[in-house]
Amino acid sequence: WVTVGWRVLHVGHTVGRQALHPVFIDRLLIRVIGAQVGKYCEKRDPTLACIAYKRGLCDDELVDVTNRNSLFKLQARYVVERMEPELWAKVLPEENAHRRQLIDQVTLPPCSP
Repeated sequence: WVTVGWRVLHVGHTVGRQALHPVFIDRLLIRVIGAQVGKYCEKRDPTLACIAYKRGLCDDELVDVTNRNSLFKLQARYVVERMEPELWAKVLPEENAHRRQLIDQVTLPPCSP
């Protein structure tokens, strides 16, 4: 449960009951809900799970589900859109068995003049 002003929202077991500033509640809810919906969708439709993980910015979960289901084009788009060095470091090490498949799918967005 999360308390925001006078509202109390259930967001799962990871948060507990605490008061949060309203500015940060949207980010928290999006991340927690994205992770929960993504987990629910993984076996039913991995593509929907990717959408939920993308909205929740759940990098590790998205990389995991795309690797397990060979959705390297979705993973490549996500990595390029996020442009986070830490995320690139997770998906491009030499030890990554899926590295070549990911690299083959990466297309960079066009440069603007």
